[in-house]
Amino acid sequence: MKSLGEFTNYLVAQLQDQDINFNLRNKRKIHEFFYFLKTETHEKPSFIDRLCFDWDNSYPKSPKLADHINALHGFVCVPNYEGLLKLDEEVAKRWQEQAKSLDSDYLIHAVSLAKEYFS
Repeated sequence: MKSLGEFTNYLVAQLQDQDINFNLRNKRKIHEFFYFLKTETHEKPSFIDRLCFDWDNSYPKSPKLADHINALHGFVCVPNYEGLLKLDEEVAKRWQEQAKSLDSDYLIHAVSLAKEYFS
């Protein structure tokens, strides 16, 4: 994985495969999760280390992450009333296959953490 966008796409797809979705009505939780990824001691890709967070709110917020989540929601998600970030089935399937072919230890680690955090 070379970018935050690619990582986020694969993470969302992997979680959706396990019936876990980001709730866009609670963006705070999404930003706090990525802040945790940035600050944990586990070895991580450089794009996670480079994430910047503003503290203008009561929680850390990454403008770059917010832009990507909003783009995902606007372009490849199925509209729903629950406020969930739910990918189109074909897109989710393609990203799940691509993620599995990467065999990325960090993505596996992040999915495991996210399952606990968002369940």
